[in-house]
Amino acid sequence: MSKNKASYTIGGRISYLGLVLLPQQLIVKANGSGTYTNYWLYDVNANVNTNVGEKGKLKFSFFHNNDYFSQYDKLKDDISEINFKWGNTAGVVLYRLPLNDTTFLTAKLNFSGFRFIVNIENTNTADVLNTIYYDKSTISNLNAAVGFDRQISKRYILSYGVSGDVTFIKPNNLDFSTTQNGNITNVLDTFSNQFISLVP
Repeated sequence: MSKNKASYTIGGRISYLGLVLLPQQLIVKANGSGTYTNYWLYDVNANVNTNVGEKGKLKFSFFHNNDYFSQYDKLKDDISEINFKWGNTAGVVLYRLPLNDTTFLTAKLNFSGFRFIVNIENTNTADVLNTIYYDKSTISNLNAAVGFDRQISKRYILSYGVSGDVTFIKPNNLDFSTTQNGNITNVLDTFSNQFISLVP
């Protein structure tokens, strides 16, 4: 990016534990029997800072992470798979403009979200019986704020303005199904509720 106009940083991390446990997972899959447990996590983040006009500053920040836990077990005719996934996503857009030597105009848009997913599957190859349990819960929040920051002394800053929040909550999106010989014997889809909360 142009010198003195913008700057950016991009970063990410991943766990080594998943790589350490991966050989056991491949061996079990190749043999068609046995047990393995694995765990992965990763996150990515990015920041962009740029000038707007002669005095304004604009900043973008983003963060996303996921954790995965899986367990597989096959003993004779029974196969069991358990998977958990959870993570966060957050983003911020911040604009700051100095009005004079002591007062700044600030506008901010902030998003944050959390998700948790459970997937459990049990299969009996002798009876051709398959049971799947899936549950997903999410919560997210969007905040917008505009205000002023005034430096009233070397130690204190006075901040005032307006702010509003919108919160989306899905406590459960639950699916449960059982099939035998390819025929569905039981299906449950319930607790698929969504709540929206407005906070001025």
